[in-house]
Amino acid sequence: NREKRPGISFRVADATNLVEFGAGTFDVVLDKAVLDTFACCSNRALVIGAYLAEVSRVLTEEGMFLIFTLARPSDRLFFIETAPHCAFKVEAVQLKGSYGSSPVWALIASKSPGASPLMD
Repeated sequence: NREKRPGISFRVADATNLVEFGAGTFDVVLDKAVLDTFACCSNRALVIGAYLAEVSRVLTEEGMFLIFTLARPSDRLFFIETAPHCAFKVEAVQLKGSYGSSPVWALIASKSPGASPLMD
């Protein structure tokens, strides 16, 4: 991929603690199985809360958080809508095609205008 996309920088980081990136760094955050993986953790509420707080922090005010998942939207929206450290408006869109018998979903999240997190 580096040869095909020389302008893209690839990094490995802890999704729950993105200290190397400042607030408002990204226009888009793409999640492909991160939320699904964290949803399987025994301490999922804490891990997902930390993850979503970091996503919210590194996104610009107009930024988009795109989540691709095979899970039913109701199984993931709960985590996003109840996260105490951020406020997202989320739309679920079923994509064409499937993975085996599972439909593929895109959850499109944006920071809610005027909404403030419960905790800073």
